[in-house]
Amino acid sequence: GTWRLKDSEWRDATWADIRVGALMADNCSMVDVTIRNSKIDLFSLRGAKVRRLTLGDCRVGTLDISMSTIDELTLDGGFVGELLTDDARMKLVDVCGTELHAVGHPGSLRGLVVSPSQMIDMADALATHLGIVVSANAD
Repeated sequence: GTWRLKDSEWRDATWADIRVGALMADNCSMVDVTIRNSKIDLFSLRGAKVRRLTLGDCRVGTLDISMSTIDELTLDGGFVGELLTDDARMKLVDVCGTELHAVGHPGSLRGLVVSPSQMIDMADALATHLGIVVSANAD
């Protein structure tokens, strides 16, 4: 199912063991929120204001933080299929502790913290975005 939480306010909340197709939290406000051991196919935080959000051991198909303002978002364990960051303003988005498969719009990544192996995985997308041609024949 779909949970529609647009324009809501979450404070000092912990959710655990939820299973939802789409969690639509566009334009919401989050302060000190933790979601643990959950499966969310689409988690949309478009335009949200996030002070502290932790996703612990969650499986998220698409995490959309486009146009949001994020002070601190930590992904600890789990999996994210795609992270969408179009026009996001991020101070600290730490994905080091999660399995991250794709990042949409690599031009909006300021504030993203990745592991060395995640950086290598993102190299092709970054090169394409920046117009860099990577060639074994370059001298």
